[in-house]
Amino acid sequence: MQTRVFGLIITGIVVFILSQVSAAQPALTPTNLALGKPVVASSVESLSYPAHYANDGDPSTRWSSQFEDNQWIAIDLEASYDVHQVILNWETAYGESYDIDISFDGFNWETVFEETNGDGGIDVINFGTPVPARFVRMVGLVRGTGWGFSLWEFEIYEHDPAHRYVNGSGLDGGNDCLDPDNPCATVAYAISQANPGNTIEIAEGIYTESFMIDKSLALQGAGQENTIIQAHAQPGMASERVITLPEGLVVDIAGITIRHGKATGGGSSGRGGGISNAGSTLKFTNITFHQNEATYGGGMYNSNSSPVLTSSIFSNNTANDQGQGGGMYNFNSSPMLTSVTFSENTANNNGGGMSNTGNSSPTLADVAFIGNEANEAGGGMRNTGNSSPTLIGVEFSSNEAKLGGGLYNASSSPKLTSVMFTENTAGESGGGMYNTSSSPTLTGVTFNGNTAGNGGGMANFTASAPVLTNVEFIGNEASGGGGMFSIENSSPALINATFSGNIANVVGGGMLNLVNSSPTVINTIIWNNTAAATNGGNEIFNEDDSSTNLRYSLYQDEPGDIVEGGGFDVDGHSLTSDPLFANAANGDLHLQEDSPAIDAGDNTQCPPLDLQGVLRPIDGDGDGSAICDMGAFEYSSGPYQLYLPLMIERSNPAKVW
Repeated sequence: MQTRVFGLIITGIVVFILSQVSAAQPALTPTNLALGKPVVASSVESLSYPAHYANDGDPSTRWSSQFEDNQWIAIDLEASYDVHQVILNWETAYGESYDIDISFDGFNWETVFEETNGDGGIDVINFGTPVPARFVRMVGLVRGTGWGFSLWEFEIYEHDPAHRYVNGSGLDGGNDCLDPDNPCATVAYAISQANPGNTIEIAEGIYTESFMIDKSLALQGAGQENTIIQAHAQPGMASERVITLPEGLVVDIAGITIRHGKATGGGSSGRGGGISNAGSTLKFTNITFHQNEATYGGGMYNSNSSPVLTSSIFSNNTANDQGQGGGMYNFNSSPMLTSVTFSENTANNNGGGMSNTGNSSPTLADVAFIGNEANEAGGGMRNTGNSSPTLIGVEFSSNEAKLGGGLYNASSSPKLTSVMFTENTAGESGGGMYNTSSSPTLTGVTFNGNTAGNGGGMANFTASAPVLTNVEFIGNEASGGGGMFSIENSSPALINATFSGNIANVVGGGMLNLVNSSPTVINTIIWNNTAAATNGGNEIFNEDDSSTNLRYSLYQDEPGDIVEGGGFDVDGHSLTSDPLFANAANGDLHLQEDSPAIDAGDNTQCPPLDLQGVLRPIDGDGDGSAICDMGAFEYSSGPYQLYLPLMIERSNPAKVW
């Protein structure tokens, strides 16, 4: 079990996002539209059998008419629905001949079903094409007994609520799959027998098959470890994906592992080894995508869709050929992911864990990208084409790529809150994060132990302008720019950041700025970073046409620490004395009580909370004035307390089935 704690910088945002995730989940579970709605009848046998007993949800109460033919009962749904099914649960007094009528105004009626040989019991009436209606009535024409017409329940559904059953020991062929004691053998056959809105219950077992879901359904497995649907018994050997979803459906899938699918080639044939989704509304819960392959989206491909995924795993999936999105590929799609892990997925091109393009803006809360790899860009995640994800409580750890070991952004500006980049690697630039023509917003983010050729923690290219608030760069390493590398007119803004223990094997231990780049640094500490080259700028190296603007900041200024280049503009409020970290050797960059950084920042730029979630500003020196501290952490006497923390617990993501 892994447990991580993040202080929320903007405490309401997680609650808001998670509420939106919940609200956006598709409601496939069938609802009896008639339940408790206004109802009238042509007559009642007595006051003991009123009309509303027919739609009260109690199977022991009933409506009964007078003992005459030509009686009716009508229900007002109070809104228009596409009615797919009507269920009449008859008492002994049933209708031998009756009609089902629909209306929009309660006055003008249309008959949509006629029964001329009724035998009582429970009549389930399915409409091949759903009928739009607000009012639905049963008109009893001829009684089947000497009594009147009597209903225990009158139910109306948009979907057929029946359950179909699948077990590997069952039989297909002539089986409607409705009897749990006589299940069908395959999921594909059960789908062919199902009506829209059915739930298909899939028993424990391994089902080797590939199929299309062509109607709105729910698939319920017996758990990720117990119900496995695979395109082939061995990974990499299938000739097709596991599940195909066309547009316009509502589908719930839960408690299943989807594995060994393979989608190769160009166009639609190469999309989504596990699932290809072309515009349906999806809800996935407790799903594992394992060892699937595709050109785009090894595990899952989404186009023009916003699926909701909860408590799910993408592991060891591959985007092959020159593919993208080892775990998931999103085109013009904005899925919502909560408690999802991407582990050891690979892309031969871009986006080892996830690739987003075409204005895709997924929302991720409590998501981990661990050990994913891309040969080119975005070991954990790649964003292009104006895609701007929202990331809250996300971890990027041990991912690898040529550019952007953890996260790659091109013409994209994601929002990151309480995110960790730990031990990611980029062969060229941006160990933790790579930005080109991008301006992401980072709040409460840590870059720790990432490595790259340039920009161990972060690399900024081509007029990138990220805004970093309450951000820590510690122990990152690169040839140039151990903590941060900026080039080609890039202008990052840092507010209450801390750089310490970062290493440049050549120049720019804390920061390296090239080709007209100009960071703005406010309320920030840059201390005890190192560069191997003589006069290599242990803390900051500016090329001749680049400059740094420091305001209310603390920096180390020994010989070789600062290479001013095109300019090093420092205001009179900045300091050059030891910040007195609590325990820098062990990575603790909180401030000691006598630190000169306490109450030394600019209150006009002070964020409301610090990296750990402590309220800012605090009167740290006891003089009666609350002034913002420099650095990512606000000094607070006594033990540090988390302010409305987000607790994240995740089970082992490396489970291999």
